[in-house]
Amino acid sequence: VLRVGGVRDVEPPQILHRACDAFADEPGRFATVVIMLADPRTGRLSWVNAGHPAPIQFTAGSGRWSVLESAGGPVLGIIPEGQFPRSAGRLGRGDALVLYTDGVIEARGHDLSRGLDRLLGHAERLITTGFAGGARRLCADAQAGDSDDRAVVVIWRD
Repeated sequence: VLRVGGVRDVEPPQILHRACDAFADEPGRFATVVIMLADPRTGRLSWVNAGHPAPIQFTAGSGRWSVLESAGGPVLGIIPEGQFPRSAGRLGRGDALVLYTDGVIEARGHDLSRGLDRLLGHAERLITTGFAGGARRLCADAQAGDSDDRAVVVIWRD
């Protein structure tokens, strides 16, 4: 478990820099991280990414899912002085956001794009069945099955 002390009132890029410092004392260890800030009143999103899979977003207006490409930073523990640029977006009414670990899209012997495509296909079903319980369902449908850790967070703005 990596503990980064004193993160209250610290901006997300600085949290990742502190985490990098913590990894400096533990050679061979690494982690991917995404920190997402969401304002439920306005729908504004802000995030930093350290080698983590890009979030996906459902836009109710177009009825489509898309990958939120962002200016990501390096995996924690690999480059000690990495840069972690902030990305921004917005969740409109009816939009949803999915954050997930690599275990949801990875499978031995398969390209990550195949796993991402599979995740997007399963996320498509959430549109008709509802987003409630969606994280559990997306984890259950993970490309790797039970062979890797899996975590999913679904945020829906009604």
